Amino acid sequence: SYNNFRKMPNLALRKLKAVTTLILDANLFQSLENGCIHDIKVKFLSISHCKFLDRLDQSSIGNLPDVETITLNNNPTLAYFHPGAVSNVPNLVALLLNNNNLSSIEDIQPYIPSLRKIFLKGNMFQCHCSLRWIQNVIQNEDKLSGFVVQDGRDITCGENKDKVSKVRLSDSECQPYILPLFPPTDEVMMGHNLTWLCKMVGSRNGTIVWTLPHGQELGEGECWQDRACVREGRLKLSFLHPEDVGDYKCIAKNIHGNNSRTVYL
Repeated sequence: SYNNFRKMPNLALRKLKAVTTLILDANLFQSLENGCIHDIKVKFLSISHCKFLDRLDQSSIGNLPDVETITLNNNPTLAYFHPGAVSNVPNLVALLLNNNNLSSIEDIQPYIPSLRKIFLKGNMFQCHCSLRWIQNVIQNEDKLSGFVVQDGRDITCGENKDKVSKVRLSDSECQPYILPLFPPTDEVMMGHNLTWLCKMVGSRNGTIVWTLPHGQELGEGECWQDRACVREGRLKLSFLHPEDVGDYKCIAKNIHGNNSRTVYL
């Protein structure tokens, strides 16, 4: 911990044979991508206090046969935790996600059936249907599985800090909500590339489009002048020119409504 790692040294960590505790806190990781931490024999794993860590992608942590506790606390820019970010961890019983910048989190239970406790206090949750599963656990506390949201009665959502257990959230699908995964303004050197990820929660059947400063609209798989393309919700801009300055808007739509988020380049 407290080093300058920007990438996870996974190949080196796989050689660990008798280490039970692995602490990688306060490094410079920006994201944990697919396969980032795999096939490591530890019982306790911590990746906390990483000020640049903003997301965990699907299967970024997996194939850890011995791990019992994973701690991801106090990461001030962590805004996205894929529901399958942690998978194939048959002995994991506790997952700590306190004091991050999560505004929503989808149901992780199908990916971690062994999990018994999740800690979520201190996040900036929005009162949205994607939190419905948390509300159900808090209110019902599944006696069969023994799964609980620790400190669940203290978890809040919305500007008024309403208790999740007391807010009436809608059904499993509702108007989409775009996670704050890109900033309201961004500054990049000319000639460089950039990528913004637009990720929505609230529906499995919604669509995402990006609008460009001069009115072009790009859907999934579409490109403009071979320099702006959308893939899996990501807008990639290549070889930036001065005329690329302006507002870029991501719009998410489903049968329940729409939501948008804009970044000025």
